[in-house]
Amino acid sequence: MTVAQPLTLRTADAWGQLLLDCHTAGLPRDAYFEICERDDGYISGYDAVGFFAGPDAWPALDRWAVDQVSGRVLELGGGAGRWAVAGQGRGGEIV
Repeated sequence: MTVAQPLTLRTADAWGQLLLDCHTAGLPRDAYFEICERDDGYISGYDAVGFFAGPDAWPALDRWAVDQVSGRVLELGGGAGRWAVAGQGRGGEIV
């Protein structure tokens, strides 16, 4: 008899896996971090929960930008989709 194993979602890219793991775990603070290390020696860390935050938690410039959404807007896919979701909520067609 074979016992079913729990489903483990895996992706081939580290960024996608970070977002997937953080979301699947219920968005716990201080548990999943994006680490950025550049060739010039700069290193930073960012709590991955922030990539799922709504506009109330965004910097003023980001909130202003999403308030400008009208019509069709190209979302470049640089995060977890928070900008696309907010833009759709304001009536934009986000592609």
